[in-house]
Amino acid sequence: MKLLLLRITNAKSSSVSRKDTSKEDQVKDKHLRVQRWKQLSGEGMSRRSSIIPGHHLLKKRHIGDDVVGPPLNTRDPCVGNNLITMYSRSGSLSRALQTFEDMLVQDVVSWNALITAYLRHARPHEAINAFQHMICEGCIHPDHVTFVCILKSCSTLRQISKGRDTHSMYLLTLMPCPTERWNIHFCNALVDMYAKSSQLYEAQDMFSRIPSPDPISWNSLIHGYSEHLYAEEALQCFFQMQ
Repeated sequence: MKLLLLRITNAKSSSVSRKDTSKEDQVKDKHLRVQRWKQLSGEGMSRRSSIIPGHHLLKKRHIGDDVVGPPLNTRDPCVGNNLITMYSRSGSLSRALQTFEDMLVQDVVSWNALITAYLRHARPHEAINAFQHMICEGCIHPDHVTFVCILKSCSTLRQISKGRDTHSMYLLTLMPCPTERWNIHFCNALVDMYAKSSQLYEAQDMFSRIPSPDPISWNSLIHGYSEHLYAEEALQCFFQMQ
């Protein structure tokens, strides 16, 4: 009986000790975070912006919060852009949107990060709306990444008219010279968009403009043919791909 009481007493003491140790660890961890924040503040915003992108791999948003510290100086778009990407990849679209709104300076990378965040969270309508808002502002010009994201949105929604408008805008803004090489990522997005919208002739025409089609190019065209029951054409593409 005495032995049993002794074991119970030791167990309780061990439990209390572990709780105290846990509290001490939390205090130490918080202290280390504060020290790290002070160190980062001294090193400048560019140092922080290089740290943030990797935190989405851990899927822990509070780590990004600790790195940024209170408050975020969003005059540096690089920091805000990386934060938008981090929050989006970590599953917090609301924080990504709030970061974009809080930024004092927004560049094309900021808008691309916002549009990509909408796409990542299956909200293609909002992605297109953001693109239209970006165009209306007039001071930011879309780049290849912007157009690829919008074509993906149009492809998801099967909105062929908006897809054609995006195609035309790309030709006017980024390909003023007829001899300029097509961007492979844009071409693949176009092939996919036309194929999913049952515009197979245009998909094939766009595919033929790609100097060196990659597996994504071939798969988009083959999937378009097979989805719309053009089995023979799909098989021909498959054997040509080999």
